[in-house]
Amino acid sequence: MMRSPFDRPQSVSRHTVYLAKLVAVCIGLPAFTVSQALAGPPASETEPERIDQLQNQAFSTSLSEWLLLKPQDEETRFLYARILTWDQDWEKSLVQYETLLASSPDNVDYLLGKAQVLVWSRQATAAVPILERARELAPDYVAVRRLHQRALTIVDERESQSLSALDVERSAANVRENALAGATSSFVPQARVMAAASMDFLDNGFADWSSLFVGGDYRFSPRKVIYGEVRSTDRFNQQDTDLTLGGHFPLSSQWSAFVQGSVGPDADILPEWSAMAGVRRSLPMNWGIEATYRHSEYALTYGSVMGLGVERYWRAYRFSYSLQRGKAEGAQATFSHVIRADFYYGDRDYIGFIVANGEEAESVGLGRLLVSDIETYGLTGQHWLTESWALTWAADYHQQGKVYTRQGIYVGVKHKF
Repeated sequence: MMRSPFDRPQSVSRHTVYLAKLVAVCIGLPAFTVSQALAGPPASETEPERIDQLQNQAFSTSLSEWLLLKPQDEETRFLYARILTWDQDWEKSLVQYETLLASSPDNVDYLLGKAQVLVWSRQATAAVPILERARELAPDYVAVRRLHQRALTIVDERESQSLSALDVERSAANVRENALAGATSSFVPQARVMAAASMDFLDNGFADWSSLFVGGDYRFSPRKVIYGEVRSTDRFNQQDTDLTLGGHFPLSSQWSAFVQGSVGPDADILPEWSAMAGVRRSLPMNWGIEATYRHSEYALTYGSVMGLGVERYWRAYRFSYSLQRGKAEGAQATFSHVIRADFYYGDRDYIGFIVANGEEAESVGLGRLLVSDIETYGLTGQHWLTESWALTWAADYHQQGKVYTRQGIYVGVKHKF
């Protein structure tokens, strides 16, 4: 099987170091450090991986010394950047690629190399504009197109997750993605279905809550998705069912928008109807901002929530903060804060921690909204068991003023076609 020179190895092989040593001698680099690294006991008497590591470090040192003498040698600097990437020394590798791109900003190989470092170090958001530029310069470059598709898929998975994270009323127990998107010139539509259940345990004599969810989403075009969900819930000994439909789509390479609406024919606990819209903007240095507005009509009253959020991706982590302003009919405006931190231990696998604090209007049945202080702590996550099957989960603790405390769990499965 043919491998791209940009395929990611776990480490530089011994044969690669021998070849690199030969190249070093040909261009006049000092090679004695590599020879010293190879001069130890045979592999059967030591750890082969340790020998490889010594070889890599020795050769990298030789290259760095050479570049101090010949800083304009782009070919050697490119080799050095790739070796640092293979060794997963992301920060030093990025420095070398930035130096290369400063003198050759339209070199597609340099753009691809820098984007690979960003994607592999869990900074896919920053890689997207670099790959878009590379595709403009070389639309038929297969490695660029594939990495672009992967980066967009990762970014849109996280964007759809952050959309749910900013929704305070649903709490951590109901946090889940609403969409998944990707982009490539050879785009293939994709569908997913999901089934989930949640259970909340209340104190102060209140009956426990339970909910069942069935839904799915469909990617019909790059970065464009529609989704739907049917929910049946039992709260305060009253049952409700509602239908939610929505979607999100790009406005430009930096801007995206999303809309969502729901209807509930019974409207004893859930709204008769609810509508939400929002926009998101990607900023430099892996920052992003978001604004949302939702209006909900209940049987006897109404309420609305406006939200402003900011997020930052750093390596394998995502941090976000959202300020929510709520307004129920006949009540003063309330404010709440949501802080979230996520760790991505895979492209689509994550575990997150959520804290919410402030005031909130909660539906307590018969079309009534109760405004009280709230405090929420939650864990949420997703793990793909196979390429097609995933498990989603959440657990939270929620205190609704002095009215009650609620402890909830949420478990769901997803299947990708």
